[in-house]
Amino acid sequence: MKTACTTSPIVRILGDELAAVSLIAESGYESLDFSLTGMVHDDNPWNGEDWQERAGRTREACARAGICVSQAHAPFTFRYTDPEEMSEKAIPRTLRSIEIASALGCPILVVHPLHELSYPRYGDMLYRRSLDYYRTLAETARRCNVKIALENMWQNDGKGRPARDMYADKEEFRRALGELNDPVFTACVDVGHTLLGRMCTAGEMIRHLGRDLVKCLHLHDVEDHRDTHTIPFLGLLDWEDICAALKEIRYEGDLCMEVGDNYYGRFTEPKMLLEALKFANTVGCFLRDKIRS
Repeated sequence: MKTACTTSPIVRILGDELAAVSLIAESGYESLDFSLTGMVHDDNPWNGEDWQERAGRTREACARAGICVSQAHAPFTFRYTDPEEMSEKAIPRTLRSIEIASALGCPILVVHPLHELSYPRYGDMLYRRSLDYYRTLAETARRCNVKIALENMWQNDGKGRPARDMYADKEEFRRALGELNDPVFTACVDVGHTLLGRMCTAGEMIRHLGRDLVKCLHLHDVEDHRDTHTIPFLGLLDWEDICAALKEIRYEGDLCMEVGDNYYGRFTEPKMLLEALKFANTVGCFLRDKIRS
């Protein structure tokens, strides 16, 4: 059970992926949650023809730094209701992200469901289309030996309040995985999204999905109305229950600290950023100790 750091906020601060890998490893983190979310932009280098060489250099940098990639995150802010964007960008780039994950030696890629529309109004349609979307990824994922992790989501209700979205309901989450009925698909429980999704607690979702389905996590804390992605214990989540639930299901995956700009963005000087990373990793180690106790 390794501690993992999401790369995107560190890359944004340093402006260089390989420098981010090196600093994260220096801080004591044992693995990476490698972000490929920037692939929504046409000029992102991972969309280029030299992506395989880039993956090779990144994997070599990880090896030198003594760190691995335990999970990755696919791009997700496409206009999924636009058929042209789906066929020309969303699906091809998500398939590319699977191949990149494989090239990095990464076993799990988190892929959001389709969730750009109002869930109360379009939830049934989004549910069906999300399953169809995931099925288009299955063959490539199997060929690349990469599992696709579905993630529970939340959305703004249009009045500034968090509300239910895809897979916020633990029953719906489990049902989707059951309908996919393919071992290439698994679950990523985002603990902050459970609070914002307003359907169940993180502990309830972890227990309901269980060891066979929960293979990776997004660990961070949130406020009641904002997805702040800050350090655990600085928000409203019940970390005692989260750790107890992970212990009960005998969770075997890594502990991805999906801490974002709300925390790391305050520390833009490299020396301070290194100390911020060290502290975040210390919190991750503390959570691991509680799970193992």
